[in-house]
Parts: sequence; structure tokens; C-alpha cells
Amino acid sequence: MRCYDAVTRHRFTTEDGVNADLVSADLAQMVSWMAEAEREVLASAEFHDLALQALKGDRPTGSLNSWGRKRLSRYDFSFQKYNMNEMLTTNVMSTLELYSMSVGLFQVMSTHPKESKPEKILSYYRSTYPKAPQPTSGMVRAHLIRFHKKGEKKASLPGVSAKLNLAVCDTFFAPKAFRGENDPLNAVVQLRTPHHGLTSIYLRLPENKSRFGNGRVCRPTIRLNNKGQVVFDITIEHETQQRDTNRVIGVDLGKVEPFVATVIDPETKHRSAPYHVRYKGRLGTLVEKEQRRRDLASHLYERADLCDRYNRTDHADNLRTEARRVSAKATRIKHEISQCIASQVVEIADQNDSHISLENLSWLDAKGGRWPHAEIQNRIESTAKRYGLKVVKVSAKDTSRTCSHCGGQVSNNSKTRIGSCATCGFSLNRDVSASREIALRATSPSSRSRERMRSLLRQRQEKRSSAATRQPKPVTALGGIQGHTGTSESLSEATLMMVRENLDSRGSST
Repeated sequence: MRCYDAVTRHRFTTEDGVNADLVSADLAQMVSWMAEAEREVLASAEFHDLALQALKGDRPTGSLNSWGRKRLSRYDFSFQKYNMNEMLTTNVMSTLELYSMSVGLFQVMSTHPKESKPEKILSYYRSTYPKAPQPTSGMVRAHLIRFHKKGEKKASLPGVSAKLNLAVCDTFFAPKAFRGENDPLNAVVQLRTPHHGLTSIYLRLPENKSRFGNGRVCRPTIRLNNKGQVVFDITIEHETQQRDTNRVIGVDLGKVEPFVATVIDPETKHRSAPYHVRYKGRLGTLVEKEQRRRDLASHLYERADLCDRYNRTDHADNLRTEARRVSAKATRIKHEISQCIASQVVEIADQNDSHISLENLSWLDAKGGRWPHAEIQNRIESTAKRYGLKVVKVSAKDTSRTCSHCGGQVSNNSKTRIGSCATCGFSLNRDVSASREIALRATSPSSRSRERMRSLLRQRQEKRSSAATRQPKPVTALGGIQGHTGTSESLSEATLMMVRENLDSRGSST
């Protein structure tokens, strides 16, 4: 199992006799060449035609770089023409699908100019371009705002990334990246520059040996930050062994409470007490900071609207600029909150030596949900890999409406958030019950108890008897089910088979 840690560094030293400032100037010059070439390619008709081909289904099936290399013209670089073109192709192709989706959405909205519902536009897009990359509902909503409120009628060109991705280059231009002999936190990157030839660049990794003190140092990506400094994005690759354990922790992510988790051991049938999010420490501080900045951004937008009423447009523009800056800060804090939540979940799983079971919530995006479930789950998956823990996604259907004790149907009280089972009478908090059910669905069907199976059988029989009462029709004396002509033994076997099939469907991982 592979996991990755990323770190950004802008301070570096060079080998003896080589001026670090001159090397930095060389790298900045190469980045500017890349930016100029990328800007020209993205504005060309060639790139637009590729986007139209992607909408028709001509999308890369193998290597993204090789697919783009066959379709893009080579740019005439004055230095390392082959390697610079390889990096250029990587940058351009990384934006192709997003641009093609933007082109397709604007075409659909131009065809249906009065339609303002995201789900309708998404449906039209899927029927018009069935083989094209599919946009998210958030992307559809953003394009509707651009089309109806801002008056945009066509897709804007993608932004220029201007990155030097050394991983796609040959070993002549960028031979290797490795750790220093005496100190594992010293990373050495070898590459050629226009004026100095092959140069060794020395970078200091963060003082965290558990994350950056071991593992393979990959060839970095070079770019310029907002201050014009040369920045190295370094990735550390780790190899971890997956743990051999049968324990599963079911995690129910929610809006009211960030998560509720329960550990289940299928061998001993033990269910732990529920784990809840801990707001003490850094997480609580981040939540307060985010809320303050959200409130401040809202206040600034209100003041800007008030200034517009009195024709103070310059002051209103300044307020909106400041509001966007504050809102961007709140968004960055929200990302940190997601990481804190993920770290707490993985910490609980590590302490209990259990794999992680999550709901498959991909359907939420199609419903237009704004809850960042995808980000939280992705961070849980990436963090769990460092500990050798596996993440399983199970069906999210009726997890909070299924009794974790017997499998019956639960009626939930929206005020108390307590669910009561109509079959066995068991009552439990809906989030706790959902976390148990999520864990159970990740285990094998053999972990189900006999009481659970009997309850499901009883529930199925009650439903059939009530249906027969509502629709009285001739039934056979042997079977009790209309149309059944076999024996009572075959009826029992058939019913048990259906129960087992039901358990298999609820117990299999997705």
C-alpha cells in the first residue's frame, strides 16, 4: 500500500561554486518560458478542437501525456525542447476535461436559456454528451451564475499553471532526487539549467521524521509563488503494510455532528461505545475562527450593498474585495477543519486496530448537496494509508432507518434524534445506530447473529401476511402464498434463501 506526503519549499542551497541566486533566476526563466508557451497553446484553435473531441467521447484511455503528445503540436523551446514539451503537454492536458465540460455546459445553457435548475441542466448535458466527462452539481451551479447573472455566454480559457513537472522528464535533464547521506531530512534534486548545466539543489524537509524522515523522495514540481519566488513541491512516497485485522469502525459523517463512530468486532460480536468528535484543542479553535470570518465576510457584503445605494461605488468595490479575501481565508480554515476531523477518525481506528467503513455518498453531489463530504472522505482515505488501514465504502441507503440490532425498519424522531425499531422495539440515537449499521455492512454476512436473521424472516412474513389481508385472493393450503404449489419445507427454504440474499446485499461492500 502506497501513501504520499507533500511539502512545499522555496529556500534552497546549491553545491560549492554555484551561485544559488543565479540558479533561481534560471529556474524562474524556465517557468516564464513554460507560462508563455502554455498561454499560447490554450488560446489556440487546436486546444478548442481537442475539447470538442473530448465532448464526443474521444478521451484518453491510457497515458494522458502520450494521448496529448499525438494531438498537440510541438512548441519551439530554445532549451531542452523535448523535456519542456513533455511538461507543457502535461500542464495543458490536465485542464482539458474541465475546459471541455465548461464548453458543453455553456452550449446546453444556450440551447435552454430559460432553464435555471441545476438538475435540469445536468440532465440535458448527460443526454447531449453521454460519452463526455460529467460535471458535478457545484460546477453546474457556478456556470448557471456565470450565464444568468454575469452574462457570460461561452467558456473562458483555463488559467496558466506554468509548472515544471520533473517527473515526466528523462533522466538526462533531471537525473534523480534523493536524500542526503548524513541527514535524511536533507533532499537533493539534480537538474540541468540553461547557464549552469547539471546542478545539485539542496532542500531541507520539515522536522517531522515520522512523515518526512523516511520514504522515497520523488522528483519535484517547480513553480513560482505569488511573490515571484521559485517553489519546489516535493512528494514523499511511503510503502505501508496493510493491517491484518477483522475489526471495523463504522463512521457516520453528518452536518449536525461531524462524525459518530462505532467499532465492531465480527468475531466476538463486541460493539464499542460510540465515539464523537472532540472540539477541545485545535478543532474547536478552527471552528470559531471560520465562523468569525464567515460572519465578517457577510457583514462586509452587506456594507457594500449599502454603499451601492448611496452611489459610493469605489468604497463598495473595496469592501467586496476585502470580503472575498476574508471568505477565502474561511475556506482555507474549512480545509483544515476537514483534516482535523479525518485525523480524529483515523486516530480512533488506529487505537482500536480496525479498518474504516464509510458511506458511499457520491449520489449527494447529483442532488446538489453543498456539504463537503467528498473532501472529508478523501482526507480520511489518504490519512488511513499511513497507518496501513483499509477504507471500505458501503451503500448509504437507509443506514439511519435500519435497526442495527435486528435489521428492522426504524422510525426517527426529528426533535430527539432517537430512532425506535418497529420490529424489536430497540431505541437508539439515529447517528449511533447508523454508525453501527455502516460497520455491519462492511463485515461478512457470517457475522450476523441468528436473532438478526430470525427478525428479518419475521419481518418479511409480516409484510406478506398484511399484503394478503389487503388483497384477498385464493391461496393454497400448503404454501400460504398465492401461486405457490410446493411443500411447506420448500417454502421455508425459499424464504431463508431470500433472507440470506438480503443479508448478503446488506453485508457486501461497495
